[in-house]
Amino acid sequence: MVHLIPVTNFYNELMVHKRIRDPRVALAPARLFEDLDRHSDIDLRSAFVSSNAMTRRVVVDSVQREPEPKFRTLLRHWFSR
Repeated sequence: MVHLIPVTNFYNELMVHKRIRDPRVALAPARLFEDLDRHSDIDLRSAFVSSNAMTRRVVVDSVQREPEPKFRTLLRHWFSR
């Protein structure tokens, strides 16, 4: 079955995941197709899982999400004991 996904939301999640903040790149979702070979499969998969979490279109229970880097904040440090 074919599911349509909004390329704008997907591209936004890809830019967030890769931490790209340059407006010329981040605000041009058409570049997804131009620069597709520059993105790794892991980056594309993580962006898809993130964008699908907001507007669930596909069930992706079997896809393992890459662990996010853990940043310990002072509050987390205090309340983790």
